[in-house]
Amino acid sequence: MNDAGDYNAVIGLLKPWADKGTKLAQVYGQLAQAYNLSKNSKLALEYINKGIQTSQEDFLYFDLADLYRLDKKNKLSFDALRKGFQSKRLISETKIELS
Repeated sequence: MNDAGDYNAVIGLLKPWADKGTKLAQVYGQLAQAYNLSKNSKLALEYINKGIQTSQEDFLYFDLADLYRLDKKNKLSFDALRKGFQSKRLISETKIELS
């Protein structure tokens, strides 16, 4: 998403999937990024949190941390990073990739 005109296209494409509760975590991450880049941090946070709950993919905590950091909410950003790094599921996946 490099072009400002792409944000609405991305939102239009991914929002219906997220609203239906897809389990694809990347949908929520990309949708949150599009909302954030289009200056709607409230919806970005809403969709990334929905993605964490719906997909159960802990890597979305890193996206959440970025959103909080950009909003200058450093404690919330740190807390989200901690949740991501403490994820046993992510640590296991990383170990598999490194072996």
